[in-house]
Amino acid sequence: MGLIILFGCMIYGTLTARKTIEAYYDSLNQDHFVEATDFLYINDLMLKEARIEGYKELNAYYSELEIIPFADILKSNDQIHFMDYEGDIPGICERFLVKGIVEYSSGWGAVPSGPFSTSLVLVNLNNKWIIVGEGAPTANGCTRAIEITGIDVASEDEE
Repeated sequence: MGLIILFGCMIYGTLTARKTIEAYYDSLNQDHFVEATDFLYINDLMLKEARIEGYKELNAYYSELEIIPFADILKSNDQIHFMDYEGDIPGICERFLVKGIVEYSSGWGAVPSGPFSTSLVLVNLNNKWIIVGEGAPTANGCTRAIEITGIDVASEDEE
């Protein structure tokens, strides 16, 4: 089952990690901020509400997105030795570099409108990819994401 758009509402089955990232940014671009937070690991209602308010204030639009799996970056660049330490676990935890253009119509943002890049760490939680980490890449991003979500990697490996 893939992504279905019906009357502006998104109904999703099991999306791939890449499709989850695309759906997250699509939700932000369409000002569907509550829906965008459904793609994030947020276990506190107050944090979720704060994130929604932050999205509203930024009023950002993302375009020209390039979603690059960290595994592909590592294969092509032997200068990034620290990144393969405790790296991806395919199907359980995957890291991506997202690059593109961001425009802040509100004129307010941490940086001016223009090119942006961020790293995302996604975890497959109950057959749904969730964004757990965002920002600067870390060597142990997947290890931390798995600890935060409490996934039992041993039982996931047995399936």
